Amino acid sequence: AEAGYTDILKVLLSHGADPKASNTIGTPHFIGTVEKAPLASVALLLEHGADPNAVSAVGRHVLVAAVQRKDLPAVRLLLDHGAKISATNITGQPLLGVAVANKQLDMVKLLIDNGADVNARAGANGCPLSMAVNSGNIDL
Repeated sequence: AEAGYTDILKVLLSHGADPKASNTIGTPHFIGTVEKAPLASVALLLEHGADPNAVSAVGRHVLVAAVQRKDLPAVRLLLDHGAKISATNITGQPLLGVAVANKQLDMVKLLIDNGADVNARAGANGCPLSMAVNSGNIDL
């Protein structure tokens, strides 16, 4: 099934489909691809010019979608294609805070290795360290 979806994308892109296309409210379809589709489809759209810094109509960054999906390979791929490590969720929480809140040790390490600010604050949530301590995530 995964190959079928990616194969359909290949056909559409070869016939001029816009990898940066958006829905009627202005959210790039690429965000939905990152949220739901196989990694091969995400890679294909990036190869054809999809924006690794795409933002939805409500301010949701594509990299945040990948972190929330707990999709380490997609996060790596987006970062390799220039996604900004400074992206935040719609409430202003930094990526690292999202990963800490989701108890994603490997994601936390990947984000730090790619320059995430370990002292970035997100309102009442504080910095990632205080979030980890307050939630009992001493492994993070």
